[in-house]
Amino acid sequence: MALLTGSFKFDPVQSLKVMNDSRQVSIIQQFADKVEVSNGGAYVNIFTTDVAGGWVGTEGGTKSVNEQALTNASMPLYEWATIVPISNRVAKANPYGVIQIIKNGAYASLNRDFDSLAFGGVIGLGTSVADSMAGVTKTTTLQSLAAVTTRTGSNLGTWTGLNNGLKLLADDDREWGASIWDNRVEVIFNTDVDGNNRPLYVDVPVGGGYTGNRPGRVLGHQADFAKRVNPKSGALVAADVVGYAGDWSRAVWGMLGDIQYATSTEASFVQGGSTISAFQNNLTLFRVEALLGFKLLSPASFVKFTLGSSTT
Repeated sequence: MALLTGSFKFDPVQSLKVMNDSRQVSIIQQFADKVEVSNGGAYVNIFTTDVAGGWVGTEGGTKSVNEQALTNASMPLYEWATIVPISNRVAKANPYGVIQIIKNGAYASLNRDFDSLAFGGVIGLGTSVADSMAGVTKTTTLQSLAAVTTRTGSNLGTWTGLNNGLKLLADDDREWGASIWDNRVEVIFNTDVDGNNRPLYVDVPVGGGYTGNRPGRVLGHQADFAKRVNPKSGALVAADVVGYAGDWSRAVWGMLGDIQYATSTEASFVQGGSTISAFQNNLTLFRVEALLGFKLLSPASFVKFTLGSSTT
């Protein structure tokens, strides 16, 4: 196979497999709903009232009519890109291998950066708090207890914090569908118990497709630990936020088409303030681009957890 200068796409079947495999790197893409998007982004239809029906007393009786209040939300798209310079000798010696390595790495890197965007870790692109998980307003604290011999009443630490979050959702007629947690609190979940002295977190067997997220159950609902749940520095979200729980159908994401690739042996690129010629330095440049977005449709459908100080 000769490396040709220009744009190209991979076989759709092969691309879908790589995308599905690498999607496991993204915790948001595993939980939020995917929507179709166009060049201008996406308009997501939202029913603001529930569909309701009624009993019909007799055959041919009058049926109830339920008019729905419908609105829509706009999800903007953001461009992600990278340029990977490779020695011409390496690229020509094993073109298939080089392309596959770049392809796999690009998908994984994109999905990691996408999670950072969704959790409020990207600023300067016109992103807003309202679009990301940073827009969740319901907040409660996980009370991280010091080691104690007896945990009763109010001395149940993290369990109390979890139930406080559940109450915030239930009181607002919202559902705790699943929860996502930052790796920093994994040690707390491993050691704390509930009111019946049972582990708070119950893990599940991990299959061959394990990618770094740790699936399990918290309060009987699906839960997952992952990196980047709090992007920390330079983020729209507070540094002490360590988890989210709620109805993940109220958060959506989408990608325009697939990742686009282009190669060139004649272009130049800028690195560290210097312009470098691919032709002069015998390089093949791989450019990878994608357009995708995330939208928090209903901040009220979630609760976020912060990491409090230890109490005894």
